[in-house]
Amino acid sequence: MRRVLAATVSLVCLAAWIAPAALADIDLEWRPLNQTVDVGDSLGIGLYAVSDTVDPQGFSAVQVIIEWDPVYLELTGNDDTGGVDWMGSSFMPGNSFGINEADPPADGNGMWVGTYWFGQEYLAQTEGTLLTTITFDALAKTDGTPVSMLESLTIPTYPTGYTKVLDLDGSVLGMLGDAAWVEIVPEPASLSLFVIAAVGLIRRGR
Repeated sequence: MRRVLAATVSLVCLAAWIAPAALADIDLEWRPLNQTVDVGDSLGIGLYAVSDTVDPQGFSAVQVIIEWDPVYLELTGNDDTGGVDWMGSSFMPGNSFGINEADPPADGNGMWVGTYWFGQEYLAQTEGTLLTTITFDALAKTDGTPVSMLESLTIPTYPTGYTKVLDLDGSVLGMLGDAAWVEIVPEPASLSLFVIAAVGLIRRGR
């Protein structure tokens, strides 16, 4: 009985020691630069790596599968200004997952890939580290359209692609943040024409 109890206590202590390490991951989240834009305007959504501990955590490569509605948004690429000094950062076409049909993708989903210099790591801070800014053009009015991160995506006849954050030893991906919602409103000139037309209809009805 004592041996069983001792073994149980040892396992509990081991689990308690392992658990904090298992929870030490890097989360991904969106931070839109603008949440309301006019039709025809450009917009950017910052993609951030966030350490889920009080200490920074290293990473060397990231790939993120992104989904949006091409009726309302046109992906124009990404901008690394103010972010990580990547060796490579793009929506590379012709990847082995078949997700990027063009550069930039236009069908409503795409995979952005950022790779750091060989054998080196960048740090995800607790307050967040900017990986890149995903850029779009606003196409049509909507009260809200989401830009989401997907855990995985399978294109027919291709292997499944996954969202990943990697350090020098393997995967350190934590949680994926909520979708970023963008409201698109009529451009001022169109809005003025709408008001003028509405006033004209009211006068005709009198």
